[in-house]
Amino acid sequence: MFRGIFADDVQQSGTLEAGGKLVCQGTVMDASLVSKDPEVMSGVLCFTGTRVPVQNLFDYLEGRSSIEDFLDDFPAVSRQRAISVLEAARQHLMADAPAA
Repeated sequence: MFRGIFADDVQQSGTLEAGGKLVCQGTVMDASLVSKDPEVMSGVLCFTGTRVPVQNLFDYLEGRSSIEDFLDDFPAVSRQRAISVLEAARQHLMADAPAA
C-alpha cells in the first residue's frame, strides 16, 4: 500500500537540506529517521545509522507480518523510529490525497 507513496518517492527524489531535513516532494522528514548514502546499501533509503531499508518495514506490513515481527528481525531499528516513519508516511499520504 505504501510502496511508491513514500519510500520510493524519497529514494528517487529526496534531497538533504541544511538542518538535517530530508525533503521529498514538499514533505519534510527528519534525517535522524531515514538516510540515503551511496556507500550504504547502494543508496537505498535506510533507517538512519543502520543498513535496514525502510522498504523492509512496508514489505513486512504488506505481507501481514506485525510490527513486532519486523522489530524482532531488525533489532537495530527502534520501535519509536519505525512508528515515526509510519507516521511520516501517513502524513505524506494525507497531504497528497485528492479531494473527493
